[in-house]
Amino acid sequence: MSKALNRITPWIAGAALVVTLSACTGENSQELAATPNTASVQPTDPSAPMEPETSPGVEETSQQFEGTTSEETITANQMEIVIPTGLRIPEDTLVTKAEPNSIMMADEDPTAVTEMVMASAAEAGYEVYGEIPGGSVLVGHGNAVMFTAFPQVQQITWGPEVMKDVLATN
Repeated sequence: MSKALNRITPWIAGAALVVTLSACTGENSQELAATPNTASVQPTDPSAPMEPETSPGVEETSQQFEGTTSEETITANQMEIVIPTGLRIPEDTLVTKAEPNSIMMADEDPTAVTEMVMASAAEAGYEVYGEIPGGSVLVGHGNAVMFTAFPQVQQITWGPEVMKDVLATN
């Protein structure tokens, strides 16, 4: 009996909430609509998917950055990939994913990738704008480039130079 009651209780609470909200009119309904819902109901079926949790006070923002990037095409690991102008990676680097404005690599030892990216950046006139955990943010050729390197995962992500502050704080 208690299992059945546990399954029915959230449904009854939800139905009561719907009836209450649909019965509200005028100023009262506007107050309710403006009040954030902080209650959560956990599903009773353990195999049912749960909604992701969000942290209170954390707002997701979607900023738009105007500007263009300067890029070129190189060959690495028998793939043609787009990379910020002047930057290089070793030809035998294991590139796992290359998308517009992002390259993922998976070299076990990041030393060769780090040395080549940083040397080619300096040679091409990029300047280190900021240091971040595992890497650097570089600016040059109208680009802001975030480079990170850890064992088995290296990443180059870039956008217009106006993104430099955002990349340097991530």
